[in-house]
Amino acid sequence: MLLLVLGGVLLLRSREARTTAGPTTTTTTTVAAVTPTGDAPTGSTVPPLPSSVLPSGPAPSGSGASAQDVAEITALAQALVAALNTGDPDAIAQVTCGTLLDQVRGGGPGTPETQIVYDRTEDVRVDGDTGTAEVFASDDATPPSAATMEVERVDGAWRACNLR
Repeated sequence: MLLLVLGGVLLLRSREARTTAGPTTTTTTTVAAVTPTGDAPTGSTVPPLPSSVLPSGPAPSGSGASAQDVAEITALAQALVAALNTGDPDAIAQVTCGTLLDQVRGGGPGTPETQIVYDRTEDVRVDGDTGTAEVFASDDATPPSAATMEVERVDGAWRACNLR
């Protein structure tokens, strides 16, 4: 819930800053989705994930998630927080889908005043090409709290489709 609320606040502040401030400089940050092999998508300038991030061995019992799924969804959560912190809807669109993508459409570039601080990802569960994960994050003034991130594998890469 914290990520959703902060993400919405960050985008709104970004829009407000553009309408009340003079000309601004825009910095574009490219955030790529992670493929099941840990490689960056074809044509991407993002380097592949290091093998240390893609552990081998079984994931926790009952989760339906492989160790690779856990690593990729954890990387997705980190990429989502980084994209939200930029305030760039194009970067956010690269790691989102569904309801979450619809919520961020119409935003604009700009760095938000309050940054989200990623803490950890827990309880990754996968059922085929969909899943959930508990993502813990905070802002500068509050301790980490959890949001359930709903994910979907789109064209071979995990994307965040909803936060609740």
